[in-house]
Amino acid sequence: MRHLGQALVLGLPCRLVYATLVWSLATADPLRGGALMAVFGIGTLPMLLALGSVADELIALTRRPRVR
Repeated sequence: MRHLGQALVLGLPCRLVYATLVWSLATADPLRGGALMAVFGIGTLPMLLALGSVADELIALTRRPRVR
């Protein structure tokens, strides 16, 4: 990244995170809202880890001379 604008655009969470954040704020209870966000994070963690692993494998695959 070369510009602050690029970092801001790439660092913004997805709309699903914003929707869950609004939902947690709508509970009007810090403990319930925090629990909701924690459960959301735990629920999305397996998919994020899987996508990271797949991305690593794809990068390794594209660096092989036969694939190029």
